Amino acid sequence: MASEKTTAIVLRVTEFSETSCIALVLTREFGKQTLIAKGARRPKSPFEAALDLLSICRIVFIQKPSNSPTTSMGILTEAKLERRFRNSFRDMNRLYAAFYVIELLKCLTEEGDPHPQLFDLAVETIRTLDGSRFTQAEFDPKDQELEKDQNFCELNDCLLRFEVGLLKNLGHFPMLTRCVGCGKERKTTNDVGFALNSGGIICSSCRHLQTNVVQIESGTIAALEQLGNEVEEDFREKLEADVALQETTENEAFKQEMAVSEAKTDYRVSGAVDLMTQVAMRKLVNRYMSAVLGFEPRLSTFLNGLGRHQSSEAAPRKSESGLSFP
Repeated sequence: MASEKTTAIVLRVTEFSETSCIALVLTREFGKQTLIAKGARRPKSPFEAALDLLSICRIVFIQKPSNSPTTSMGILTEAKLERRFRNSFRDMNRLYAAFYVIELLKCLTEEGDPHPQLFDLAVETIRTLDGSRFTQAEFDPKDQELEKDQNFCELNDCLLRFEVGLLKNLGHFPMLTRCVGCGKERKTTNDVGFALNSGGIICSSCRHLQTNVVQIESGTIAALEQLGNEVEEDFREKLEADVALQETTENEAFKQEMAVSEAKTDYRVSGAVDLMTQVAMRKLVNRYMSAVLGFEPRLSTFLNGLGRHQSSEAAPRKSESGLSFP
């Protein structure tokens, strides 16, 4: 069979034999692929140490035959490292967040089902989490608390945008404008019920028919809805850019592709959203993601600090957190 070339994110690497390993990768054009890398564990292998967790690399592989057993795998013939995650040695929160990203990708994407826009979002998220922030605050004790708050906001915004984009792209984004039970439009400005198992808000009339319901402030729902609209608009613009790329000549396409890859995504949640609302959104998305998966992501345990950020300040304002569990 003919070999394929693409860009990939390394999601998992497992030892297979003394000299080989099995790599689970997410590719832009071919979706998630399980590939055997023969000779990858040898000192001089054709993979140039590219098969590391969270690495972004260019790969060449041979897909498994369509008529082969489901247990068969494709063959990875070449991998060239483009970017390695380097922030792990200086910020464990960012490393855990990056592990959380690939855990969601492993659990929610299907083998051989491509999602180019989701792949681009995942690459940008990993690059943002890997961003270096060498500032004076790291050396000035007076500014370390401010730096901590800024780092929290950046990390929380980055994860929220990725999670919303993931849910939007895979069709799991919750219904926030109408009741999932009867379809009644949301008009109240008071707290509303959110049915985690049904995937959306629930009116008072339908609440008794639902299980696993949490009470959410309307401001938190509005902020999450706004973020979903922003992410959907970003997807639409990038899709139009991809279509334009296909209609240009090869040289022009290369220049546009470079411009698109170098463009920076704005990961900031709307400036009108205060810190307490961000914390409430974080808690809600964590609970909803567990409901979608059917289990709690392992890495969410290490990210609980995002939901408890500034807990000493939030304690007297418990009713403003936007989330309460019956």
